[in-house]
Amino acid sequence: MVHGPPGCGKTLAVRFAARAAGVELVESYASDDRSVDGIQSVLRASLQQSLVQRGKAISIEDAEMLDSAKALSEVTAKSSAPVIIVTGDAYSRKLQGIRKACTLLAFQKARSDSIARFLARVRDEEKLTCSDDDIIRISRSAGGDVRAALNDLQARGDVRDSTEDIFNTLKIIFKTQSIENVQMALRNSSKSVDDVLLWLEYNIAEEYEKPDEIARAYDWLSKADMTASRIMRRQAWALMKYKNLAVAGVALSKKEMYKKFARYSFPSLQRAKQGFPLLSRMTHVSERRLREYSSLLRAMRKKRMLDECLMEEADALLG
Repeated sequence: MVHGPPGCGKTLAVRFAARAAGVELVESYASDDRSVDGIQSVLRASLQQSLVQRGKAISIEDAEMLDSAKALSEVTAKSSAPVIIVTGDAYSRKLQGIRKACTLLAFQKARSDSIARFLARVRDEEKLTCSDDDIIRISRSAGGDVRAALNDLQARGDVRDSTEDIFNTLKIIFKTQSIENVQMALRNSSKSVDDVLLWLEYNIAEEYEKPDEIARAYDWLSKADMTASRIMRRQAWALMKYKNLAVAGVALSKKEMYKKFARYSFPSLQRAKQGFPLLSRMTHVSERRLREYSSLLRAMRKKRMLDECLMEEADALLG
């Protein structure tokens, strides 16, 4: 049983150990399938002969999230391959029975100076524009979580170009607890704040699992909606900064960063096409009257006179 805090290298160590031993690693993630059937499918896979005539090892991640610890005991009892249980909490009540049958291997948080040296190597190899002072600040605020530190470094770096696609933007927002990193992600994103808020709305429940965290995140989105309404009603564009604050509120709604991999989904196309806030601001007319300018927008789109965000709205409006 390999246990320790998020981002300390548990999964990576298991994969390296399997590679060093020359065995095939069968990985299962309880966060993806918590059911008994999910664990039993891992057991069946472990009993099948490897196509490459190698031995096997079983790795079960996030074991404390399983619906049934009994199924886990069945795997350890019946499997002819070594079973490695990876967990953030070895002393969870669900793992009480299985823990006695395991050899415990504890991982500790990484030291901030070790994280700083690692980030410096990443910065140099990836040619990121990030100062030594930034690296020191990131490493100290990571709380020993190397994964979080890498996410924060990504938010500050200029990889390939100065914009982050929407999936990276979501990943940074969901995985950080730094308002500064959220603001950096929004500045680097190719999407508008309204687009980011829409994507957050559709993916909060994919990332967050605790009901109170989900409730706080959606409460911040509701504040953004109210702010948007006041901006349009009063033409008070100075309030735009509070929509950015709502995005930061979503990031800070979690008590700690989730270590799982979340599959973010696209917002429904119908919802995404309902509003055209950027075109409305550019033409100084309401969204209802935008179609009166369709010929102008079509000409501007044809001559590529609109930036990417405006082009997306124009495509949605003009069809």
